[in-house]
Amino acid sequence: MIGEKRCYDILKSALKYALSRRPDFVDFLLMSWDSSVTRVANSQIHQNVYETEATLAVDVIHNLRIGSASTSVLTEESIHRAIDVAFEATLHKAQLPNPLKLDAFTRGTKSGRFFESTARSTPQDRAKVIQALIQKANQSNLMVSAKFHTGIGEIAVANNMETLAYSSFTDANFSAILKGEYDSSYASVASPDFRSIDFEKFAEDLIGKCKLQNRAAQDLFAGKKAGQEIFYDVILEPAAVAEWIDLVSFCGFNGLTYLEEESFMHGKLGQRVMGENIEIWDDGMDPGGYVLPFDFEGTPKSKVPFVERGVAKNVAFDGLLASKANSRSTGHSLGAGQRHHGAFPLNLFVGGGDQSLDYMIASSEDPTIYVTRFHYTNVADVKNVVLTGMTKDGTFLVQNGEIVSPLVNLRYLQSVLAALNHVEMLSDPVLVHDPDIYGALMPSCSVVPAMKIQNVRFIGSSSS
Repeated sequence: MIGEKRCYDILKSALKYALSRRPDFVDFLLMSWDSSVTRVANSQIHQNVYETEATLAVDVIHNLRIGSASTSVLTEESIHRAIDVAFEATLHKAQLPNPLKLDAFTRGTKSGRFFESTARSTPQDRAKVIQALIQKANQSNLMVSAKFHTGIGEIAVANNMETLAYSSFTDANFSAILKGEYDSSYASVASPDFRSIDFEKFAEDLIGKCKLQNRAAQDLFAGKKAGQEIFYDVILEPAAVAEWIDLVSFCGFNGLTYLEEESFMHGKLGQRVMGENIEIWDDGMDPGGYVLPFDFEGTPKSKVPFVERGVAKNVAFDGLLASKANSRSTGHSLGAGQRHHGAFPLNLFVGGGDQSLDYMIASSEDPTIYVTRFHYTNVADVKNVVLTGMTKDGTFLVQNGEIVSPLVNLRYLQSVLAALNHVEMLSDPVLVHDPDIYGALMPSCSVVPAMKIQNVRFIGSSSS
């Protein structure tokens, strides 16, 4: 880690140099992380890696033209060169339609979720957890592949509107795939606090699911003609739900897609867009997730509802998008160098219910497909959030209240917006987190329930 004091020193020095050139606006995003990963293949630890990295990004707005640059070499010379490149870039850009508009600013150090138990965790600590999983898996003749990540991150922002803020956080994330004779099963668990994770229960649940795959998988598309579709109710584990919700957010809650009229929220604020049992919001301050006290422009985080009882409420804006929409930033800026992607939530929550996964299975009399997670998901239609992808690592047929067979992985083509109008059951939400989904260690997450959804469309299998 760079440390709080040096982060402030770097930003103050960079600001001083940039302001000497009299820009209309300049801001900096400084990110640093120490990341350790232990990887397992064929039930053996084969890799322990550690990296420490830092990057400084700068945006300059001058005469309504924006230029960006970044550097991972934090010397004064390199930082000055990056600032010069950003200024030079403003000479070659088209004018922005509106100036950037910020109404709230963060100053000083803001607490993230930082735990010494995670910061001080060692390769031996990770190996001990992995060894316990391998030993349990060996007793059931299962092969283990796994990734155990622990890390420390820090984020600091500064601009010429007196924003100067810093926060730090920790992360522990364990994901594993068990391979049996017929197929594989997946699970993951994450927390900023290494000590809070129940690794024993994690192993027991994962092994229990893999034991369900004790026979050759059934292919629901066997004998079907090319192009034939099938429709089933589905039970989605939180990992599968999180992937769908993240893409709903990217396509629909992003203020850029909203203003470009590509979002399903466009023209629908105040109207019902999902089922009445669906609540979705973002809250970077909720300790139930990963805390991110301010966005990358320095706007303080707060709870922002996007869907309440199925009704569209808000979209995510940063300073540029807020100015264009004659609104206010909602605290969802991606910051220097990333504004062209728009603005979207990084700490999503979905309201839950009181039906457990076990109850969803036990109450399913008709044939229902149980999905652990999705794979190779892509957006086929942004406006309707039509996604396509494959199920992976634990797909089962449920009937008469029990899991009756593993299934060959299925390809789906489904409007998630339509699916969220047909959610029959919701469980308690749990935290789902990919530590490096954005390339850097980020305190981003989804806190989502399992869902039972009616009438989902499948168009093929991995065998068809």
